[in-house]
Amino acid sequence: MKRAFSAEYWEHDSKRPFDEVTAAFEASLGVIQPAEMQRYVSKCPDYAAFADSIRQHEGSSGFMRFYTVNHGAWMTRFEGVDRRFNRLCPW
Repeated sequence: MKRAFSAEYWEHDSKRPFDEVTAAFEASLGVIQPAEMQRYVSKCPDYAAFADSIRQHEGSSGFMRFYTVNHGAWMTRFEGVDRRFNRLCPW
């Protein structure tokens, strides 16, 4: 099945070094591990309880990291693009 969805794309340009910006952003994220997520899926009786449980993992930014992909690594290797680029999959 295919479903359309809308999303927001955020891009941040900065004169600060990539590692500094990345560290500051990641410090503001909460983190949830797949096993924790599955535990909530199993134990929560409804969506409201699930959402409340998940929100306990939000960081100071209101976001949490589910997964991070280092696109820069494969882009450099396979596309010849020398760029530092991470994609975070937040809540």
